[in-house]
Amino acid sequence: MITYNLIFLFLFIAAYSFNRSLMYVATLTAVIFILTIKDMHYCLGELFFLLPFSATMIVSAGTTSFFMFPKLAVIAVFLFKSKGRIKKTALLSVGILVFYALASNLLMGIIPITRIMNLILWFFISYIIFDTTKMGITVEGVAFICGVILTGIIGFAKDYIPNISSELVNAQYLNESTSRFVVRFAGLWNDPNGYTIFIICSLFVFQWALVNKRIKGYVFDVGVAILTVFGLATLSKSCILMMLFFWVYFIFFQRTVSTKMKMVTIGLFSICLVLLYSQYSNLVLEVIYRFTNGNSVSSISLDALTTSRSLIWRNYLSAIWSGTLFFGSGIDAPIIGGHGCHNTYIQLVYEWGIIGSMVYITTWVGILNKIIYKRNWTPFIFLLILIFFISCVYLEYLYFLLPLSLRLGEGVIIYGKIKPNTMAYVV
Repeated sequence: MITYNLIFLFLFIAAYSFNRSLMYVATLTAVIFILTIKDMHYCLGELFFLLPFSATMIVSAGTTSFFMFPKLAVIAVFLFKSKGRIKKTALLSVGILVFYALASNLLMGIIPITRIMNLILWFFISYIIFDTTKMGITVEGVAFICGVILTGIIGFAKDYIPNISSELVNAQYLNESTSRFVVRFAGLWNDPNGYTIFIICSLFVFQWALVNKRIKGYVFDVGVAILTVFGLATLSKSCILMMLFFWVYFIFFQRTVSTKMKMVTIGLFSICLVLLYSQYSNLVLEVIYRFTNGNSVSSISLDALTTSRSLIWRNYLSAIWSGTLFFGSGIDAPIIGGHGCHNTYIQLVYEWGIIGSMVYITTWVGILNKIIYKRNWTPFIFLLILIFFISCVYLEYLYFLLPLSLRLGEGVIIYGKIKPNTMAYVV
């Protein structure tokens, strides 16, 4: 797996540096790797590794990501080589979803075939992830972390890789105090808010691996330190708050980790934060500005804290109440005021309506099939909070990370000591 992905990484960088057509070869390398093995853990591991790269797996601006082909290869391996089966409940749930989507959009006079086909594909991928990872997420988790960290490193070094900077959409904002535009870091994902979800999920993967004794303590400390720096560089309020909550949760409520390990982690992080401030004080000042918008703490408003999202939410909620509350405005309905709703739940109700939202949620239940209730729901809850600030009903990483977050709750509890998850898949 390492050899194949080193080849992919070399070809990926070469595609931007020399000839973009090498992206075909890079994708073919990943597809060949998937098709030549039967172990679904390694097949999914390849997908999780490629996921953070997928936004830039293209040959030119505006083209569809080549990430589609590894996904199709994984489905093929699951159905034919590993002799996996998709249960009737899942097929029925997806079928009802497709029927509703077609019926509701007929009223709008537009049938978004591509969007519906993608939803089918994503839900099947979700099913395969959940079905395959019953024995643990070691391979998938490690591969995902490697992808997030590598894309982060490439993102930081983008100025040294010819042409890649021109393909990255540099999200930025105007700092009114300094009258300068500040660029926000997003790895290779082109969206700092989406990259936030990658970082938070990666932190929980690290925690799962530590508690289940899949990694050493020093690997955990180094890895989460890198991810924390990436998270601060996104200048995303939700990312910074979620990282703060994660560390409070890990240090004070995660009883399965020794006090000595926690003290070492706290000490290393304190040193890292001091060094970070001494070398990159502007980054820290920008973080403060993002939360205060240049004002005093007493003058912070809901609009300022949510970066005007609360105003956008009110506009969409007004449209929902005055429009088709029960059946929605249709998939890919026109955005309001030139802005997406920046809230997955509001987006779902706005486009699908209350009835369609129930169908969508029921589809998830049919896909996930059986959920063990004696688990730690914290990773899953964190993800649900994060998507409150992002419109990701039609973003495929949701269909990867939602089942992953549910698996991360197994073998990691808050109070009391447990044995490592002996059912976890061992490399």
